[in-house]
Amino acid sequence: LHLNITGCPPASEGASRSPLASSLHTALSEVLPLCAVQSCALQALNAASIAPRKDHDANCIWPAPLQLPSGATVLLDEVMMQPGQLNACGTTNLSVLRSVLEVQKLPYDFVYCSVDFGVDMSLISLSLAKSVLPHDCVLPLKVAPLSEASSADLSPQVKQAARVYLGLVARMQSRFSSMGEDVSKRAQEDFVNARQVNPKVTADDFGRLLTCTRLVAAAALSTSADSTHYEHAQRLEQARLARLSSREVP
Repeated sequence: LHLNITGCPPASEGASRSPLASSLHTALSEVLPLCAVQSCALQALNAASIAPRKDHDANCIWPAPLQLPSGATVLLDEVMMQPGQLNACGTTNLSVLRSVLEVQKLPYDFVYCSVDFGVDMSLISLSLAKSVLPHDCVLPLKVAPLSEASSADLSPQVKQAARVYLGLVARMQSRFSSMGEDVSKRAQEDFVNARQVNPKVTADDFGRLLTCTRLVAAAALSTSADSTHYEHAQRLEQARLARLSSREVP
C-alpha cells in the first residue's frame, strides 16, 4: 500500500532534502531494517540512473539507488521537485519509479534491452501537492502540536520492541492465509451499495479497502482477516477520505 503524503513543508534554500524527508528518514531508520531516501529533484533525476545498468565492457552490473533488499522502505522526496526539463535519463527514472509502484518490478538496463526483476519495497512519496506518480493512497499531512512527551527520545528498549513488532507484522503478511467468507461477502455487498450511492467508487477503491483490511489483520498479528479488522479498515478509510475532502489536493 504505497502512500503519498501531501501538503509537506517546503525545503529551505540550498537544502539537499526536505525537512519531513530528513526527520522521517531518521525516525524510520531507528525501527526498520532499511529506509532509503530518493530525491526527485530535477538534477538528481537527470544525473544518473536509479536502476542498475549492465556494463558490457566490464561484464558487470553497476549498482544503483533502487537496488535494495526485500522489505526496504523508500522515501521519494518530491518536495525537492522544481520546474525544468527532464532529459532522457530523468524520463527513464520516472518510468522506473512508476514500474516499482504499479507492479513491483525494477527494470535493469542491459543497454540493448531492459529486464524486469521483482522487488519487495514500500514507497512513501512526500510532496507539496498530489504526487506526479501513481499511488494507492493519498493522505494530506496533519501536524499535531508538539508536546514534551512526543519530542522525547525513545529508549533503546522501546526501539527494540518496535523492531520486533514490525518484524512480526511483516511475517504475518507473508503468512496471510485467508479472508473469512463472511468478510468477503460483506465487503462485496458494501461495494455494491457504495456504487449505487456514488458511481465514482471504483474497483480500485474496493481493492484498497481489502488491502488495508489485510494490513490491519497483520498489525494485529493475525494470519486471517475477520469482521473486526474489516470494520477497523473501514474507519481508517473514512477518516482518510474526510481529511481529503477538508484539504484541497490539486
